[in-house]
Amino acid sequence: MDGTLLWLAAAALAGSPVEDWRWVTRSDEGGGRTAFFIDKASLERDGDRISFVELAISRPAGQSERMEETSARIEGDCAVRTLIALERDRDTGAERPGVPLPGDPKSVGGHLLDSACKGKFAARVRDVAMTAHLLFEMTPRGKRKRPPREEVE
Repeated sequence: MDGTLLWLAAAALAGSPVEDWRWVTRSDEGGGRTAFFIDKASLERDGDRISFVELAISRPAGQSERMEETSARIEGDCAVRTLIALERDRDTGAERPGVPLPGDPKSVGGHLLDSACKGKFAARVRDVAMTAHLLFEMTPRGKRKRPPREEVE
């Protein structure tokens, strides 16, 4: 029986893609919050050209629990500091260039470029949804929100 369980576990792992999600940055623009991750296992480099899979988990403004996930393959140039998200055609699965992203050092694109180009990543994230949720509970200064204290009479 132990051999069967081991075989089933190995078969399940063999069929799943290896992902190595790393948190990159958080954005509070537009009233909502978004956490950005890079799949380090997807990172490919050819000279200054890079390619990786990015995951964005957003919490829309005014929502306390609902989160939305979007993922895209990103291509970039480390020397020129440019990024472009590739859009996937739902019918054919083919990728085509999408909207160019700014690579300014303090922008989300700049943080993605810095992590991918320099190979400097945060620790591995095992649960991206939980990590995003915890990041959303942090204030912009990095301190956890605290409920107002009740006055004791």
